Parts: sequence; C-alpha cells; structure tokens
Amino acid sequence: MPGTVRVRFDVWCSLLNEQVRQKVLESPRAFFSVMSRGVEIITSLGFFWATLSYDCLIGRGEEMVPWRAEQLRNLLCNLGPSFIKAGQVTTN
Repeated sequence: MPGTVRVRFDVWCSLLNEQVRQKVLESPRAFFSVMSRGVEIITSLGFFWATLSYDCLIGRGEEMVPWRAEQLRNLLCNLGPSFIKAGQVTTN
C-alpha cells in the first residue's frame, strides 16, 4: 500500500508540472511574465548580497547589521508571501 501512495503522488506531481509548463508556455505574455519575475528576484537578492559583501569588504559589517536587517525585511516583503514565509523560517 505505501508504494501505491508514492506512485500516485509521483504521477500527481508530474501531471501538475506538465500543467504548469503548459500554462507558462501558453502565450508569449505568460512566458515573459515568469521570466521577468525571475529577473526581479535575482536582481533584488543579488543587489542585497552585493551590499553585504561590500560592507564586509570595507570593514563596516558590524555597524551596518541593524540597517541591513531592516533592508532585508523590506526586500522580503516586496518580493511577496513566499519570501516572507522563507524569512520567518530562517529566523527560527
């Protein structure tokens, strides 16, 4: 019985993945929307990482912690609910 449940879950996941793929590739606009969201996420997190690296490089890491924490909170809020939940998980 447990093997049957696993197979059904795998089938469900593959069907869901196929539905998502079809929805994204349904139109150029949908594809562009997904790609632009990916670029937004990568650039936002990349810029934050770059500022952290710069602070450490010039030796201001410790004094910038409160400001960077506020900046990270705002960044996660702007990126949306999934990122807010990820931030909550990392704090615990």
